[in-house]
Amino acid sequence: MGVASPATLMLLIAVLLLGVLMWSTLRWQRSAQQQLAGGSDLALLAGAGSWRRRVIKAGLLLAGLIAMVAGAAGPYAGHGPEPIKPQRTDVLVVLDVSLSMLAQDVQPSRFETARRGIRTLLDSLQSDRVGVAIFGGRAALRVPFTLDYTAVRTAVDAITPDSAPTPGSSLSEALRTGLSALRNSDAPRKGILLITDGEDLGVELDAATAELKAAGIPVNTLGVGTAQGGPIPVRDARTGVVANKLDSRGQTVTTRLGEQTLRDIATQTGGAYLAATSGGRELLRLYDALRAPTLAPVEESAAIPGNSLTPWLALLAFTLLVTDLLVGERSSARARRASGIAAAATVGLLALMPACSDAVDEAFVLNQDGLSAYDRGQYDSALEQFRKAQVRRPDLPLLDFNAGAGLYKKGEDERAIREWQRALQTDEEDLRRGAEFNTGNALFLLQRYEDATEAFKRVLRTSPGDMDAKINLELALQKLQPARQPPPVGTPRAAPRGDDDPGPKGDQQQPPERSSPGREGPNPQDNQLPPRGGPNPTPPNPSGGQGQRPEPPRPSPEELERQAREALRRAIGEAGEEVSIEEALRILEALRAREQQLQGQYNRPPETPGRPSPRPERDW
Repeated sequence: MGVASPATLMLLIAVLLLGVLMWSTLRWQRSAQQQLAGGSDLALLAGAGSWRRRVIKAGLLLAGLIAMVAGAAGPYAGHGPEPIKPQRTDVLVVLDVSLSMLAQDVQPSRFETARRGIRTLLDSLQSDRVGVAIFGGRAALRVPFTLDYTAVRTAVDAITPDSAPTPGSSLSEALRTGLSALRNSDAPRKGILLITDGEDLGVELDAATAELKAAGIPVNTLGVGTAQGGPIPVRDARTGVVANKLDSRGQTVTTRLGEQTLRDIATQTGGAYLAATSGGRELLRLYDALRAPTLAPVEESAAIPGNSLTPWLALLAFTLLVTDLLVGERSSARARRASGIAAAATVGLLALMPACSDAVDEAFVLNQDGLSAYDRGQYDSALEQFRKAQVRRPDLPLLDFNAGAGLYKKGEDERAIREWQRALQTDEEDLRRGAEFNTGNALFLLQRYEDATEAFKRVLRTSPGDMDAKINLELALQKLQPARQPPPVGTPRAAPRGDDDPGPKGDQQQPPERSSPGREGPNPQDNQLPPRGGPNPTPPNPSGGQGQRPEPPRPSPEELERQAREALRRAIGEAGEEVSIEEALRILEALRAREQQLQGQYNRPPETPGRPSPRPERDW
């Protein structure tokens, strides 16, 4: 039992004041009548007998107003309308790049099998941020969390075996790097996908596992290799000859899958273990396990449709107000007939009331069914439920918003924008801001960058602190700038995104990036940012021959940075007085500094100045 809008009940104070005023007026009228009658028979002519009817009429009016206010507050019986909230997941893929991953006991090799699984995973991601770390003797974060799956794929394709900062294989380093990357994540669900053959030459594995368990971060492990194992083919850097790796005694090294170690890591952290096959689908299954309700039960936040009392209170208010109009101040046959008509009308409305209540509850249930289907990735079913709910309650902008999210996930951006434009008619500021933000995302995917820029500016006018809108505005502005050099691999920028999982919610918003409907694999238009910059300029002829015109000097990186900042300064300034230019620049500087800090923290192992780190005895 409760109310959806307790603040509305404050209007009862006004009704109470009105009641006091009406009571004072009635008492004054009665006193005046008595003075006028002077105790004679004129009292009847003066209407002294009608005072009781006036009191009844005033009571009916006040009761009707109270019922109206109570109905407007949204009372319900049972559980309140708590919406199902689709939850975003931050996934860190930790890939073993030690030499043992070159073994070919699984074809074509352990490393290629692992990379194939990552590609399959990227093709199936829908709304979750993903990061990539690699490890050997030490670990390194290669791709910070992002929704730009194309950039992640590019980074994964560039990774090679033995590309870790230090040779060897340390699972504890891998796990601690994953913990550091996920510790500050605000995603409702997060976890690690560890891809390795289980070879571990490090120490403190139990301690690292315990730290992850204490932090509530599950580790799903994918074992690559076989129990029988195999040799490690390595190529000689000088001769190019491929031969099996030998240990310090001249014996051929045989590397085997450490399945029990990987099972223990998964069990202790609440994750799952699978062995990789040539099909490459096991990593996708482990990803699905990370998103399963067992980590963040959807049932706990699922709405149990309550019985709304608003329709009944609305009927009561209508009945009381109509009765007040029909009750006269004097008794007469005509008044009695009118009262009979009012009673008959009330009975008829009461007969229709269950159907009205069912329609309201049915729209609520349909919306919740659509949210559940959306959270499961069944976007066709979700859109169908939202459409049915719209038919029953076309007056709810929230249903328009949710329908737009369903269309967005199906790749129908234009139709999604139209739904969100209808949702903008609401008075709810959060819903309006969400519709504007999502419209900007859809316009960006349609390559309508100027319109997307304006949409993100409108968001910033009402919410200057919205970090996601600022980042998306910067990305849209970059698309409007002249061609620039592509960013280095390992520091990709995210495509437009939302700060929570997004998608339609009972009372919130932000749809995420999507995969194309009906097939696996990202839609190039949806999940791939168009390549930045044009073709590489032709380098000048080093011979300096005759007839050659020297190439004009290129702007320095500092000059390019200054130009970008100036463009951003002008654009952010257009967002309104509430948006501080200095604040926007500080935020961008902080983001770049944080990115550089992460790269420096994870990609540079400590070394003695002037002396490289010693290579361990076992470097596979």
